[in-house]
Amino acid sequence: MMDHHPEDNANSLGHEPIETNVRAVWRTAAVIVGVVIGAYVLIIGLMNWFALSDTEPSASQQTQFDPTWDEQNRLQQLRSREQDWLNQYQWVDPAAGIARVPVDRAMEIVSQNGLPATLPAAGPADSRRPPNAAQNDGTTPEGNQP
Repeated sequence: MMDHHPEDNANSLGHEPIETNVRAVWRTAAVIVGVVIGAYVLIIGLMNWFALSDTEPSASQQTQFDPTWDEQNRLQQLRSREQDWLNQYQWVDPAAGIARVPVDRAMEIVSQNGLPATLPAAGPADSRRPPNAAQNDGTTPEGNQP
């Protein structure tokens, strides 16, 4: 009878050997640990170098565009323009005789004369007038006398 060794049988069947190459595993682990430590040292060194070099802003950084200043400037211009609209006489359409009146003066005129019964027609066929509003000829939209 022949003695069969399990190792011979495993090699003949194409299986991997049972033994592990411990030396290769330790080398791989050492390389991985070395790469991690090297990356850590590199990152700490770069962080320190950037921290030291960024202590004083350069002249070019001091003259950079400040968006908050531009927004404040635009807001101030808008408010100035609005105050002009509210407090000054201005022509809107000189050909049609339409002008802006200061708010205080407009309130005085309305308090003395009251609001007009209807607004003057400013567009085609009084398109802005509500359907139940009185027409200029004294009749209602249905054609009846009020």
